[in-house]
Amino acid sequence: MAVPLVAFIGDTASHPPPASGTYAYNAYGGPSAAGGSYVDPVFGETVRRLTTDHSHDDIYARNMWWSADETRYLHRSQAGGRDRWQVIDVATGSVNQDNIPFGYYAADGGFDPVDPNALYYIVRDNGTGHGEIHKVMLNSAGTFPNCCSDAVYWTAPAPLGTLSDYLGGTINWLDASGRYALVRYGPEPSVRLFDWTNMAAGPYANPIDGTNYIDAGGYIGLSPDGQYLVGYQDGPVPLGVNGSGRGVSWHIDHATRVVASSPNVFWSLCGDHGSFVSASDGRDYMVVNDCYTDPSLWRADISDNATTCTGSGVQQEQCQQGLPNNKRLLSFASWNDGDHISTAGRGDWAFASTEDATDIFNSGTDDGTGSIGPWHAYRQEIIAINVTTLEVRRLAHHRSRSVGTDYYSTPRVSASWSGKVVGFASNFNRPGGGTPLVDIYAVPWVTPAVAAFPGQYQPLTPVRILDTRTGIGGPAAPVGAGQVITAQVAGAGGVPKMTDPSPPSAVVLNVTVADATAPSYLTVYPTGVARPLASNLNFVAGQVVPNLVEVALGSDGKVAAYNNSGNVDVVFDVAGWVSTQGKAPAPATAGLYRPLVPARLLDTRSGVGGSTTMAAGQTVSLQVTGNGNVPATGVSAVVLNVTATNPTASGFLTIFPTGGIQPLASNLNFVAGQTVPNRVVAKVGTNGLVSLFNFTGNTDVIVDVGGWFTDGSDATATGGQFTGLTPARILDSRAGQGTASAIGANGLIMVQVAGQGSVPLMTATVPPKAVVLNVTVTNTAAASFLTVYPSDATSPPTASDLNWTAGLTVANLVVVKLGADGKIALYNLAGSTDVIADVVGWYN
Repeated sequence: MAVPLVAFIGDTASHPPPASGTYAYNAYGGPSAAGGSYVDPVFGETVRRLTTDHSHDDIYARNMWWSADETRYLHRSQAGGRDRWQVIDVATGSVNQDNIPFGYYAADGGFDPVDPNALYYIVRDNGTGHGEIHKVMLNSAGTFPNCCSDAVYWTAPAPLGTLSDYLGGTINWLDASGRYALVRYGPEPSVRLFDWTNMAAGPYANPIDGTNYIDAGGYIGLSPDGQYLVGYQDGPVPLGVNGSGRGVSWHIDHATRVVASSPNVFWSLCGDHGSFVSASDGRDYMVVNDCYTDPSLWRADISDNATTCTGSGVQQEQCQQGLPNNKRLLSFASWNDGDHISTAGRGDWAFASTEDATDIFNSGTDDGTGSIGPWHAYRQEIIAINVTTLEVRRLAHHRSRSVGTDYYSTPRVSASWSGKVVGFASNFNRPGGGTPLVDIYAVPWVTPAVAAFPGQYQPLTPVRILDTRTGIGGPAAPVGAGQVITAQVAGAGGVPKMTDPSPPSAVVLNVTVADATAPSYLTVYPTGVARPLASNLNFVAGQVVPNLVEVALGSDGKVAAYNNSGNVDVVFDVAGWVSTQGKAPAPATAGLYRPLVPARLLDTRSGVGGSTTMAAGQTVSLQVTGNGNVPATGVSAVVLNVTATNPTASGFLTIFPTGGIQPLASNLNFVAGQTVPNRVVAKVGTNGLVSLFNFTGNTDVIVDVGGWFTDGSDATATGGQFTGLTPARILDSRAGQGTASAIGANGLIMVQVAGQGSVPLMTATVPPKAVVLNVTVTNTAAASFLTVYPSDATSPPTASDLNWTAGLTVANLVVVKLGADGKIALYNLAGSTDVIADVVGWYN
């Protein structure tokens, strides 16, 4: 979808619309045709018309009205006397698919958050006393059923919902990863949480009674990160400080498949207009109003306990405002300003659409300066607010009038999954002879989140850019339990700045944790997006653990790191960076990726590669070009899996380009007797060699090559470009996701990767050739190794990706070529082990 350059106003002043001219507030009726657009004359953002049929559309806060790729909108149309769904192309306004059924609850269906061609509708009762959730696949343009396939995704043991409502039609019932789902069926308590990828496992414990939430006019849904059930309690009245209800959350324990047995009340200062965001600071917030004595918009931390606030009235209001992490987002000048709220399912952005009921059709006059008056700040606007930075971007006037007399004229707002499109309803001052002419419009907005992809890899000699032990790149203090730190990567260690002609979009880091005080895990992810359900390193108290991380950068050139438990020091060594789409440095063919079936280049135990056990202080030079299917020339860097085994002392290995100065960095850290693997993307040095340095003691070293990058010397070279993703879990044998159970001895499983976690399908215009995964083994029953390789290879290669002894939890980054079916194979040698895989990017 073509989008304009970012244009907005970020101040707090009054910006009235024009009283005269082409875009006069009381004369301009918007674009005449679907797909038509104009530039807002005050704020400068493009506004595009999506519909022209004046239908009563169900647009509301949910992201599920938008396809996962944010290019299509699901519109409810009554045109021609038929009440049905249409799928509308956001860029052109054209109807791609028509006559799609919406089942019993039109307001509760919607798009899948991962597969852009999948959507769901709900059948309350199929005639046999069972409800059904149907999955529709959009196969081609046209009219249903010719355009699409329609199949039952899941059959409920009882009718779904009630005769009047399902889940409230307000917020998503799927989390942003597509992993978890809420369904409602049977007698109360009827609201149940499921693993959407394994419905056969049944619901989590502690279903919720929907009576005082959904049936009282409120709703229940899922937080974008899938860690909470969230909703608004509207009964029995009165509730809250002013009798209008209260926000509630239930924490989810996914390990034990249990929902909290009672709700946590976190806000009770206004009614249920609001939406939920899983922010990059690791917290979940509701964006909600205070409508007691302070007309304002707030972020409210849903883990706060508002029942600890004592007193009533203003005392209660001030206490709730002051609860931990709550922040004011906007202050309104008048009680006339209500609003509708939507939040991006992936990212930190919230969107408010303000509504002033006193702004009726053709109201206001020229104030003498060419603007309509009277006016005040934030009146009748579409506004974007970053809930972590508190940045405000005012995007457009929505121009809908007389919102107090017609529900469908209220500027209900809905953001797409990452906020790339912000849709809203408006009548554009068209009374229509008694029935206002309301249609759907959209601001195709450029959210300043993750940099543009795909890009090409640029290797570096490793450089340390963060060390919390010494204060390099940040404070000299460990990362505490539940704490998120951010590290500036762009402009550090040879990585370009975000303002340079060739800015970075992603980075390759060797991340090491040390001095841990408790068992925990570390998650590294782009700033500006919600913390994902994923991990990069898993460790226990006292353990030093390294892992390679390839991670997209936020628009500020930073990455975030979250520590779950205890205190831990964190070290970042940067090994390379990925260019931004269309801005790769010369030569143009440098940094393209060529995946290989893994091959062994070095094994000091057997003499493969020409070296024996490494001694303390020894450096070995390894020939990588012309070896293991890596070409002899044209290579800038190689992707290696390096394993240290049989070490006699605690130490570390450093891998660097031969001929260069040995850097202050490490790739593997180990203690005596330990076997430790780690992925290394190594820049190639003199004569196609890389050097391996062992600090102390003796150790055996194994090196397997899995791919290589072009150096640009061949102008006709081809290869893959990298697209970074917010990490997403696609395999967890503990929960039955991606495979039914743990992998046994001599076990082999095939895992679908294409089409999962925002990786494109193999049938996409640009299909994936290889993927980058963080793979973790846990609950290991015996010493073993795991090999990850393409599904269409005839047998496992002589290589390993993870090595462990019984009882250890071990993680490693894996860059693996996909089979033609979009799958990968995972082979376990001995014992049984659970396996978890989080996808972080893919190569085309």
